[in-house]
Amino acid sequence: MFQILAALVLLSTPATNTICPVMGSPVNDKSQIVKVKDAEYRICCGSCERKLTGSPEKYLNADGTPKNAPKK
Repeated sequence: MFQILAALVLLSTPATNTICPVMGSPVNDKSQIVKVKDAEYRICCGSCERKLTGSPEKYLNADGTPKNAPKK
């Protein structure tokens, strides 16, 4: 059982976003992390967690990048 859980943790893409995908507020390494579709995202507050997990397509592109992510 432990091996299965460890494998699932390793399959997640770690959070690298610097702004909240919902509100656009700055986030950092101490911000809350939420997992959506095998990827982790830092969010600014609990309200954003509910919004992001409830309607991820509203805030995330098909490839999983936040729609409000800075353009490279």
